[in-house]
Amino acid sequence: EWWEEVNEVRRRPSQLVSAFRLTGPLDLHALERAIYEIVRRHDFLRATFPLTGSLLTRKRLYRVFKTIFSIGAAQSGLRRLDYRGASKANQPRFAGGRKQVVRPQLTVPLTVVDLQDLCGEKREAEISQILRDEAAAPFDYASGPLLRVVAVRSAEQDHVVSFVLHHLI
Repeated sequence: EWWEEVNEVRRRPSQLVSAFRLTGPLDLHALERAIYEIVRRHDFLRATFPLTGSLLTRKRLYRVFKTIFSIGAAQSGLRRLDYRGASKANQPRFAGGRKQVVRPQLTVPLTVVDLQDLCGEKREAEISQILRDEAAAPFDYASGPLLRVVAVRSAEQDHVVSFVLHHLI
């Protein structure tokens, strides 16, 4: 039942959601170390997207340029001021943007939820709710990480592991 719900949430264009049911013993510390190692090896998993401070902080200056000059002149004037440039600076009404920053180190926490005390039907409903909440939770683009991992322990030998990855990475 929870798998159909994950697949429904999975169709959102901004996030990639995967959930796996694992049967057998699961060493959570080994899983945490594996996640750390994967993130360490792949730059894109350490990427964050903070706002560019230049054009966004010059919104008032943009309005002044726009009233004095044409929109094109305002944009080209602001682009000259913003020596770093921004990806959408050539679009009308641009008020800032995000810049990709790959951090040298970023920790992706493994959230562990223990549901062993709940009975079967209640447990499955709680797993579905946890997976929906994780898939719907927003990401912090500026500080990251843009990856969330949740391990739900439903029994000693039964786990559901969910990965939520933002489409930017």
